[in-house]
Amino acid sequence: MNAQQPPSPNRYLELLNFKTREEAYQKVKEMASNLTEDQHAVRSCIFDLHALVELELRRIYYHLFKQLLFLTDDEAENERHLQNLTRQ
Repeated sequence: MNAQQPPSPNRYLELLNFKTREEAYQKVKEMASNLTEDQHAVRSCIFDLHALVELELRRIYYHLFKQLLFLTDDEAENERHLQNLTRQ
């Protein structure tokens, strides 16, 4: 993936070599079925922590990069750049 191409919507499936969501659901269910109740709890906590860290990093990066934008007197151009940053 280069900077000009949007990320593939199936990029996470491709990482695990799955073709469809249904295949991924089935395989993940098989992989997780051998876990104990405690292991499931730990796994859920790890996923929750990962999601929280990702959101916090996005917030930090947004405010950091917003300060680095070179804004001009052209309000329309400034708004376009701010919208591009917000979408990331």
